Parts: sequence; C-alpha cells; structure tokens
Amino acid sequence: FNSPVVIKDPTLTSWNFLYGARLGISSASLENLFLGRTVVSSIYVDTFTRKNILTFLTPVYRQEQLKGIVMVDLSHQDMREIFYTRDRPLVWRYLDISFTDSDNNANIEVHRSAAHLLSYVNYSRPLAENMHVVLSLDVMYFLLSSWKLFLFYLLTTAVLLHLVRTHFRLYRMVSKENISDSLTGLYNRKILSPVQSMRLQRLTEQGASVVIIALDLDKLKHINDTWGHNEGDRAIIMLAQAISATVRKSDYAVRLGGDEFCIILVDYDEKDAQLIPQRIKEQLALIDDDNRVSFSWGAYKMCVGDNLDGAMEIADQRLYQQKKQRHHHT
Repeated sequence: FNSPVVIKDPTLTSWNFLYGARLGISSASLENLFLGRTVVSSIYVDTFTRKNILTFLTPVYRQEQLKGIVMVDLSHQDMREIFYTRDRPLVWRYLDISFTDSDNNANIEVHRSAAHLLSYVNYSRPLAENMHVVLSLDVMYFLLSSWKLFLFYLLTTAVLLHLVRTHFRLYRMVSKENISDSLTGLYNRKILSPVQSMRLQRLTEQGASVVIIALDLDKLKHINDTWGHNEGDRAIIMLAQAISATVRKSDYAVRLGGDEFCIILVDYDEKDAQLIPQRIKEQLALIDDDNRVSFSWGAYKMCVGDNLDGAMEIADQRLYQQKKQRHHHT
C-alpha cells in the first residue's frame, strides 16, 4: 500500500489466485464483487496471527471490465486505534464495541467494558449488507461521571414518586367511592356515562362484540315482607357476589338500584354471553343456602349505530318478556 502498483495489462483474465480463501476472501464475497457490488466487507481469520481481520474489498473497473481489487484489512489493533476515545478515557473504559459478519457469523470484539452491570446505551448500525457494528455503554459510566447529578435525580424522583403515589391513592379512593355501589361493591349508575356510551359505540364500530345483559332479582318485595329488609339486602348482596365471581375484570357489573342489575360484556362472543346467566345461577347455588335468590334476565348485542341507553332498553324489554313467560308458565 505504500508504493504505486503499475499494471501493464489493464485487465486480469484469471482470478484463480483469489479463490481457495488464501487471501481470506470467501467465494460469496467474490461473487458479489463480480456481480457489481461497489464494496464488500467480511471478517476472515488471518493465516499468520490466527486472529479475525475485517477486510473491505473494492473493485476497480475499466471499460466495464474488472481491472483489480483494492483490499483493505483492519486488524484488531487498527480498529482499537480508530475507535479509541482519547479525550474521554472514562467512555472508553465502559464501552463495548463489536463487529459481526452475518454471512459467516464471525465476530471481532474491538473492546470490552470494564464492568457489565447494565447496558444503558445501545447503538447498532449496518456498515454493509452483512456487516454490523454494535456499541454499548455500561451504566457505570453514568454513575461515575455524574454521580452528584444522579444522586440529586434519585432523591427528587423518590420525593415525586411518594407525592404521586399519595395523590393516586386518594384519587382512586375518591373515584371508587364515586362510581361504586355502597351495598354490593359493584359499579353504580355513574359508570354508564355518555363517555362510556361513546367508547362502547367505538368498540362496536371496530368490530368488537359488546353484549348488554339486564338482570332483575325475583320477588324482592316478598323476601322483604316475609323475612325482613336485612334478608332483602342479603339477597341483593348474594346476587352481586355471584355476578362478580362470573364476569371478568374487563367487563362491567353494575347495580342500577334496588333489585336491578346490568352487565356489560366487552369483546365477548354472543354465544358465550348467553351462558353467563347459567354460570351466575351456579355461583348462587354455592352461597344461597336457603335457595331464596333467583333472577330474570335479558341480553342484547350492540350493533353499529346503537347507543348504550337504547341497548339497555332492549335488554330490559327482553328481561320483562322472559319474566312474563315464566309468570305465565307458573
């Protein structure tokens, strides 16, 4: 590389000396050169040192014929000198640098960090189709270079987290009290806001199945009159517990007031939704020893264009139809 090379014959006709990997050039790399690639990079094992070398091959053309190949080799030491951060020795101390050739899975580890606590900054960049350079900086660099700032940051973050946690705890308590039914712990009517209605409409438009089930505790007046209001409340609580044990966290179990309940099943198959009342009955059988609690129900799957009030009304009508049929049969 230090003196000019004079080639009398402007074109080489035999490239056999390149094959056989004697110069560390793989046949795949050569094919790429002959196919017109402007630069080919690869990692090969040096014959003398037995260490990995990064090589760049650049073809030289004359009148569209391959005239020669410029081959530049970079040893491990060359690469260390290229990357060495002279003005930032601390960066160098905690820096990882490696090159990977995806064609042959060969690797050159240019430098390893003195510590491996946590790779805080990662940077990967393709140098060529098959060549990647990966740099990462260990978190120790930041701890040592800016520990005062880091300490201040930790203290400030701890104070802020404490304030935020306290704020959210209070907010959650107030919010929960605001939208929870005090007797059963289910949601109350306030959850059925216009915002919720819009959300369910949007889900329906996106193709999600939203099913509304209206439930009504049977013979609450009879229970109140026969066994007293405490037993009436207990019947309401038992039905609420059975509903709560049946639905998922992503669904909405709502006590509308008195003996009326409503379940909003989000992204639930209509056939599966029809099985929910049966599962509520099974849950009731486990907790209702006196066998006093029964309920009527009606279900409706929301369609595009429906709003929540309209859907609840249809579910309610179906509930009363079921109630009439049962009353008629008895």
